[in-house]
Formats: sequence, C-alpha cells, structure tokens
Amino acid sequence: MNDFDEFDSERFVVITSPFLEVEGTLLTMGVRLPYFGHRGGIYEVYLPVSQDGYLKTKSVFIDEKYLNVGYLPYTKENLVKQAFKYEGIQYRWGGKGYGVDCSSFVSNVYSTFGIQLARNTGDQEESLKDIHFIGSLSNQEKLEELKQHEFALMYQPGHVMLYLGYDNGTYKMIHANARTMDVAIEELTPWTSNLYKIDRFAQIK
Repeated sequence: MNDFDEFDSERFVVITSPFLEVEGTLLTMGVRLPYFGHRGGIYEVYLPVSQDGYLKTKSVFIDEKYLNVGYLPYTKENLVKQAFKYEGIQYRWGGKGYGVDCSSFVSNVYSTFGIQLARNTGDQEESLKDIHFIGSLSNQEKLEELKQHEFALMYQPGHVMLYLGYDNGTYKMIHANARTMDVAIEELTPWTSNLYKIDRFAQIK
C-alpha cells in the first residue's frame, strides 16, 4: 500500500520503516494514516480496508518505533537516516512487495517529509524546479558542482540516485541498484562509471 490520503484530519502518523505488515496489509515508508490516540508508545490508527466493494477503515495498533506523528522535519540528518534504512533492501522493478526500484526508493524517502515525488524518473525530472544540467561537464567538474550542495537527486537516463554530500574528501550516494539487485551506498570518484552518465541533478528545498 503506497498511500491513504482520503481523510479529513490533521492527526496523522507517517510510516518511517521501509516496510511494515499490519494485519495482512503491507505499508511502505511514507504512508500517511490518521490516528485516534496512543498509550505507552502504541498508536491506534485507521487502516483502509475493502469491504463489500466499499472503502472502509478499521482500527489497528502500531508501535511508535515504526512511525512519526506528522511529517519528519526536513533536515539532512533525517534524510540520510531514512535513506540508510533501505541499505541492503532488495531491488525489485516497480517496487513490488518487499523491494524498491530507484524511483520508488527516493519517492518513499521524501514522502516521510511530506514531499511527494512522481513515481517514475522521467516524471520526477519534469516536475522538479531546481535543475542543474551537468551532462557536458567532465567527471571532475561534476563533482566540483555537486560539492556545492549538501544533498540532491542525481539523474541519468532511466535512473535516479540520492547524492548524500561531501565529507572527509569523499562524495557519497545511495541508490537502488539494478546491477547489484539491492540498495547500496557508493562513493563517487572521477572514475565512477555512474558519474559519466549523470546529466543533471536537482536540489529539493
């Protein structure tokens, strides 16, 4: 289940775990659910269910370690924390089941901050505003341009990666890698093959 926004309530929680199965329903990171109350770190939330062809809700209970009340503050620390929760998760085209592809990975992470990204890379690129075109630059020049930003979404044809920033002489990124079939953290260097194909990046503010 990717979303449940059809409710009129300012009292909601956001799932912060990559995956959470609740009474047979699979919830993914970024899903927003209304809640009724809590006791001792356990939240009573409303889960959408289909009954006799109608959308209804039922009350379920979720531990606070899997959620946040309201959206997370949009900080680099929180962004990195949420992205790292996916490290080692299986790559699955279309983000089906207990897996993610490149675009569902970044869209799920950003959803925890209330930032809704398009589902596929092409639509994501078209919807973002702060685009930096770097396709004509050398790898070293691309790194120098990225160095000016704390984090960003990096795009190459058909693929998106999350740039984490420059620290202690290294440039780090994380992405759902179809080649290794998992979500992996990688270092960017002037000799990184992925860097040759990156033609733009976008900072979401």
